[in-house]
Amino acid sequence: MKRKLSAALLALAFTASAASGALASGNSGFSDVPAGHERRADIEYAAARGWLQGYEDGAFQPGRTVAADQISPVISGAFPEGATRADLATYVRAGSEAIAAYTAVINPDAFPDAVGHPQQTDIDTAATRGWFRGYPDGNFRPDRTVTAAQIAAVAGRAFPEGVSRADLAAYLRAGNQALLDAGRAPAKSDEPAYTRYFVQQAIDRYEEQGRQAVIDHYNSTDSIDGQWYLFVVDNDVLIVTAARPELLDTRSSHLTDVYGRPSGREVSEATEAGRWVDYVFLNPDTGQNRQKHSWVIRHDGLVFGSGWYEDQAPPPPAKDNPPAYTQYFVQQAIDRYEKQGRQAAVDHYNSTDSIDGQWYLFVAEDDILIVHAAQPELLDTRLSHLNDVYGRPSGREVSEATEAGRWVDYVFLNPDTGQNRQKHSWVIRHDGLVFGSGWYEDQAPPPPAKDNPPAYTQYFVQQAIDRYEKQGRQAVIDHYNSTDSVDGPWYIFIIEDGVTVSIATNPELVGTRTGPRTDVNGKNYGQELAAATEAGSWVDYVRRNPATDQLEQKHSWVIRRDGLIFGSGWYEPAEPAS
Repeated sequence: MKRKLSAALLALAFTASAASGALASGNSGFSDVPAGHERRADIEYAAARGWLQGYEDGAFQPGRTVAADQISPVISGAFPEGATRADLATYVRAGSEAIAAYTAVINPDAFPDAVGHPQQTDIDTAATRGWFRGYPDGNFRPDRTVTAAQIAAVAGRAFPEGVSRADLAAYLRAGNQALLDAGRAPAKSDEPAYTRYFVQQAIDRYEEQGRQAVIDHYNSTDSIDGQWYLFVVDNDVLIVTAARPELLDTRSSHLTDVYGRPSGREVSEATEAGRWVDYVFLNPDTGQNRQKHSWVIRHDGLVFGSGWYEDQAPPPPAKDNPPAYTQYFVQQAIDRYEKQGRQAAVDHYNSTDSIDGQWYLFVAEDDILIVHAAQPELLDTRLSHLNDVYGRPSGREVSEATEAGRWVDYVFLNPDTGQNRQKHSWVIRHDGLVFGSGWYEDQAPPPPAKDNPPAYTQYFVQQAIDRYEKQGRQAVIDHYNSTDSVDGPWYIFIIEDGVTVSIATNPELVGTRTGPRTDVNGKNYGQELAAATEAGSWVDYVRRNPATDQLEQKHSWVIRRDGLIFGSGWYEPAEPAS
């Protein structure tokens, strides 16, 4: 006795790639469907959509035959609700063709009211093979909707006896694909196919009615079809989203999902070939954040998209994936800010309770750090004036974050270990604030080499600033007035209140004012040195190189700290005066 296919069968949990409806190469998920099985793709397709299920032992039993009464419930579940007789003809023709079920010659013009119909070939095929019967008046009535009972009757006539479960899977897949290819609605249980159909319907409407008509229609809630609603992006700006009107006029590339993934940027980068984008987003039907799979495609300069939701949201990124966890951590802070307001978010993230291992939040407003639980001594400092321990202007890079977000790499103190380590921070601007966090490598990279003079110069100056922070003003002045502090062409000069207080290579300049100094070309470089800010600047001038006793071009990095100006530079052959 043949076993019935029904929902009562206990099924294995079967997960397919949501975007494509098929698993990656390798194991199919069923123990008896290896990679080389000729029907593997069809089986995966049908199982992913819940049309066919496996058995308790992990097998699919692809060669097991099915009886006619077991076929119709499966086809009814895979066939779109409200579809027409013409659609059913298309479905059964494509399905039967996929399993080579017939070879008879088609009788054209079998029904007078089907002549010229877009699906006439399918209707004629179905009529020739006796799968469909016309009405007493001799017509087919192609646009009449079909019932489950009619589907069962046609399936019983069209589906061959003694075929296998694998053949049934092929039949279902081919039938739904044929509907999609014909521009007809596939079953909603085939979410990827229905999503693409829904988006194509919008593009067709755009072609027929124009841009404004499409915007008006799809910004109306009347256009929402269950979990499917359209969104449209024009020049990176959302112009259509009926389900989330609060997002209208926002930049798509600036939108991230609830786990911090830059899904909006992936959407805005869609091409005319189309792509799938997966992200976690609010399902307006349930009010819950769920995994969403969207099909997005560019047409006539616009990006059209829609998608469907899973029943569950995936777990948040794990800490063993530091980049993803970092973006998630920052997004949580932005969500808290949105729900609780500025002050509540500031208070929370300035508390050490908010620190999560090596992850802690920093926030800047108008370039001023207002949140930094791990190093509260940095609060109220200018972000753009902060350099890393190698002199890299990392604070300025952080302060330049946009709503699209960026990564900034620098060497910074890891409060967990008390050591300077390589840090990778994700920073993103939201509502005028810059939110950021990051993770640390186990090691710090080597300092800049001398064959990179700009980087080595900034590093050399930063070493002097670090010495000042640790040993104090007088110790740093004394050290850099000693020739022991000279490192090839690099030496430190320190200016206080416009007066040079340290310069080991030219001690005669100690105690003199810096401002009046000019180079051989008449450039007042001393004034530029004395004007250095906490953000730092480069000053170029011609000066005698004490190592070669020749006039050479010098490039000096100068930066102000606590009222002192620290500087150093390197030399190269001078260009003649113009």
